[in-house]
Amino acid sequence: MSPAGGLRLAVGLAIVAAAVALAGYGTRAGVLTLAILAPLGCATVLATGALVARRARLGGLRRQFALVAGLGALQVVVAVALFAGLMFVSGHDAAMTALVVVYAGALAAWTALLAGRRALADLGAVRATLAAVGDGRRDVRTEVRGSDEIARLAADVDAMVARLDAEERAR
Repeated sequence: MSPAGGLRLAVGLAIVAAAVALAGYGTRAGVLTLAILAPLGCATVLATGALVARRARLGGLRRQFALVAGLGALQVVVAVALFAGLMFVSGHDAAMTALVVVYAGALAAWTALLAGRRALADLGAVRATLAAVGDGRRDVRTEVRGSDEIARLAADVDAMVARLDAEERAR
């Protein structure tokens, strides 16, 4: 998605959230929701675009995932702080919202870590297989299973190794 598409998405989602707030809580809630979420979403899209443009300087996937997660966490913290300061009637409401956000964020981070760990392990298996083939071995396979992009890449590597082995045996 292009940066312009990302900005349209951020503003469109902010408008939808504002419409929900307007319907449920009135005009002030709708206006404040739009005023908080649209600029925050646009800032997030622009920051993400800057990070993606510099990906060669960001390091490996672990660092990229961590930066994206940090950017998302920062957006949540700023949004909750602004909403708490501008819209909540009591400190109890703000504290409970912050607690729920921290809880959901911690579970989301754990989920991303788990998914990322598997993807990185699969990439490591592909890399190790290619290194072994580069060292002359033809009896290696990636052993990666699944149907995602990494599994399809691993299947292509396995097929390449099998073809290479067959061609060398034919010679």
